Amino acid sequence: QDVGHTMHIERKTRCKTQVRECSRLRTLLSAVFVLSMAWSCAAFHPLSLQHGLRTRPTAHAGRQAHICSRVGRPGRLVGLNTLRCSEEAPKYRRSGRGNRICILGGGFGGVNTALKLAALAPLEDPKAEITLVDSSERFVFLPLLYELVTGELQDWEVAPVFTDVLQGSGVRFVHGSVSSLDRRNRTVTVHKASVAGGGEERVEFDKLVVALGQEPSLPAAGGIADHAIPFYRVEHAKQLRARLQRLREGSTSGRTRVAVVGGGYSGVELSCSLAELCAGWGDVTLFQRSDNVLRGGSRYGRTTSRQEMQRRGVRLEADAEIRQVGADSISFSCAGGEERTECADVVVWTGGSTGNSAVQGMGFVTNEYGQLDVDLNLRVRGEEGVFALGDAAASFDVLGEAAPRSASAAVQQSETLAWNLHASLTGGLPVKFRYQNLGEMMAFGPGAASVNSDVFGLKASGPLAAAIRRATYLIRMPGAQHRQKVAASWAARLPGDIGRVLGQRDK
Repeated sequence: QDVGHTMHIERKTRCKTQVRECSRLRTLLSAVFVLSMAWSCAAFHPLSLQHGLRTRPTAHAGRQAHICSRVGRPGRLVGLNTLRCSEEAPKYRRSGRGNRICILGGGFGGVNTALKLAALAPLEDPKAEITLVDSSERFVFLPLLYELVTGELQDWEVAPVFTDVLQGSGVRFVHGSVSSLDRRNRTVTVHKASVAGGGEERVEFDKLVVALGQEPSLPAAGGIADHAIPFYRVEHAKQLRARLQRLREGSTSGRTRVAVVGGGYSGVELSCSLAELCAGWGDVTLFQRSDNVLRGGSRYGRTTSRQEMQRRGVRLEADAEIRQVGADSISFSCAGGEERTECADVVVWTGGSTGNSAVQGMGFVTNEYGQLDVDLNLRVRGEEGVFALGDAAASFDVLGEAAPRSASAAVQQSETLAWNLHASLTGGLPVKFRYQNLGEMMAFGPGAASVNSDVFGLKASGPLAAAIRRATYLIRMPGAQHRQKVAASWAARLPGDIGRVLGQRDK
């Protein structure tokens, strides 16, 4: 009996081991499938989902014109496929309209619109004159901003200068802020940055794209704007990292206390990353207004986030309404109305945004969030030749679903808008925007992440998810030459990164 029982236990143990190995193999194969699909066809495009992978003929100017909804160049994972006309398709007849395109805003929507429009089928002479205007000299890859705080990545990898991103594309970059818009004479007045020579420059346009996004909103009352650090730009990440470094070096007794406000994706990812960075000398508390984090996220994302927060010792203060922020304290009210004050050496504000002041100063009609109302072609309603996308646009897709304010949605909109701009210049047919929810990816520190995609049937966490996330973002980076530089840099550091992850797991 004892021998039989022992053999039964051994068989049961072997079966469990085989199940775990099969599960890991299935996850690995799914990851390989996702990355191969991402590289070759850049996930799904709403045109191919809506019309099928086919060429639709349409009568135009007494001959056949074709719209190709096939996959474009590989290596451009943007949540959608890059549109490209087939070589057999005839050229469109020019409609006679102007070809000067001005894009305001160099975020995910603006940069990808410029690059994808420049990469579409060549236009008849003269080519489109694409001008990109942004107040910063750097494009910020926001999903990797956490790695900049923890020191995993370098500045140029997360925030390359626009000249590197746009190199070889033919897109002209103007470094400056928008001071005024003359819709009647079709000109934008740009106050150029001092490093770009200063002064004012007038940019003439025939088509205008508003992609200025939104601005972080810090309440002016309670000392929040004076003492809290927003987390939206490279300067904010550098400021936070320098502040933590000074506190670590100057601390003589006690632990550094870090407070992160906002239980969305940014707050959860940042709090976990800071807990990794401050392990052994600091404590992190996440303040959330509701009773749980990631209320708009998936169930898998919420569960994984809570587990990662507990693993790293991040304390969650739910149902907390921030009342006041001081130089070394934070005051808040709890669910029962109780007022509490805690010590906080650093307060990081990740919640809340408001409409861009430049958009509101252009004279357009905006909603309560400072967004422009656009139709299914991403054209601003009531305006001729004006388009908007990203956080600056209140956009709905063909199914009536509101586009979320995320980088993924902005990149998908850039695909549709680039095609529609090309069609307006060449006499083609515009297409309607359709949003595809490709899932979510979150980072929790070096070698830790979660990936959840119903489209690909993939759920993963840990080092494998971190590798999938990093590879996906590498493919999504705009600018082929910049992407190659980043790939070479990450490949050179890969052995060291693997060693650090294995060392952390051993601990």
